[in-house]
Amino acid sequence: MAHKVYFYVPEKEVENTNLIFSISENRRKIGELHVSRRGVDWWPRAVKKNKIKFSWKRFTEVLEGN
Repeated sequence: MAHKVYFYVPEKEVENTNLIFSISENRRKIGELHVSRRGVDWWPRAVKKNKIKFSWKRFTEVLEGN
């Protein structure tokens, strides 16, 4: 089944604080996406220490399928 996701984030310069998106599927939290000046971190649900870190360059490569 396809999922539709719509959201709009007003333009905002990320200074010393991360933007945090809580990601859920079927009302069950699957993780958090933290966006900062340095890159993007993925925190899977129930993980406290081992986040997955992406630089902006690597994040772009992942999204483009490289």
